[in-house]
Amino acid sequence: MVDSVWKARLLPASFRGIPFLIDSHEFNGGRNNVSHETPEGERGFCEDLGKKTPGYNITGHVLGDNYFFIRDALIAAMQNGDKGFLVHPYLGLKEVQPGEFSFSETTTEGRLARFTFNFIEAGNPSFPVSKLDDITSFVTSVVATVAIVQNVFQIAYSVSQLPGYARESAKALINDFVKTVNQKIGGISGNDSGKANLKKKLLEVESSSGLLAVNPASLAAEVDNILSLVRDLPEDKTESSTIDIASGRDENIDPLLELSGYTSNLADIEKLTPTRTREKSNADAIISLIRQCAIVKLSENAVSKDFDSLDSAVLVRDQISDLIEDQIEGDVDDELFNALSSFKSKVVNAIPTGQLGSIETIELFTDVPAIVIAYDLYESPALESDIIQRNAVENPGFISGSLEVLRVG
Repeated sequence: MVDSVWKARLLPASFRGIPFLIDSHEFNGGRNNVSHETPEGERGFCEDLGKKTPGYNITGHVLGDNYFFIRDALIAAMQNGDKGFLVHPYLGLKEVQPGEFSFSETTTEGRLARFTFNFIEAGNPSFPVSKLDDITSFVTSVVATVAIVQNVFQIAYSVSQLPGYARESAKALINDFVKTVNQKIGGISGNDSGKANLKKKLLEVESSSGLLAVNPASLAAEVDNILSLVRDLPEDKTESSTIDIASGRDENIDPLLELSGYTSNLADIEKLTPTRTREKSNADAIISLIRQCAIVKLSENAVSKDFDSLDSAVLVRDQISDLIEDQIEGDVDDELFNALSSFKSKVVNAIPTGQLGSIETIELFTDVPAIVIAYDLYESPALESDIIQRNAVENPGFISGSLEVLRVG
């Protein structure tokens, strides 16, 4: 009984939302001390230079018939240079910087990859304490939701015993998805390496589309890989970071929002025969897979985004809720229905809305400088740039007419 109590208090281990099983861990901490000694001196002294940055060494493993999907996701997560959230089973949620890692596999231990991870604490999370549970719940649900989406797809999709034209139909739909992603990212500024990696992956999928069409597990993994690369394309901070989602393009949100509603006329197949019915079912399964994976990636970007107004955050939150509702209407697999319904509630709770101001419209009947407007509204010049950027003001010294501003407080 006592043994089960402490085990029940352990959190499920994950990094950047990717789950793994923990075997053991070590914590590194303490103080930074420097010992000072002088020539011929009998005694030295020790100087305290402050607290050491906490470090976490973890050994763990991933296990299962499809363990290589999670293995590859963990590798990508550890090679990402940004800090991320580690759910430590013993120590709770930590914002960390990934360090060295290694993994091993053997033929005698099939379906298993053993990992060793090193993390350095990145600092205190910027989220309020009351928000941590929502963030933790969201990040731990992401991989679980994708896994269920992929599993349902693999059950629904099959080209076994279908004639060649039905397989070619699935191949054509895969290539159409690749073409659509290329079109959606055409205007995104993103850094060269991010777009280059995505372009490379799209070429790989296009060249292997025939093989993917007969391997649902690999197809599901590649769709998720592509959308993950779209998710990770950075904003152009000099041009796009202040654009309001309600009135302009947002490079972290818009492409995934559009792909969440992906459709293709190649899926317009009449169910005239049993083969055509199966072909139509496969096309619908591919489209559902793309939409559902895109919704998850969109949700990840929305949860981590610094929205510039409450209106922007609520708009994106409601758009995602509507997209999820569309996916769980009608005749839906029970497991998928439960997973997406649960995921919806986690997204709604995790999207940051606290401390954000609403947008209101004011009328100026004479020319007023932006800095004067800022002082009048906020008793501070801090939001002058927000007024200028939100309204695309060309001359900040002379502003008149209708103006959108943040209502703070």
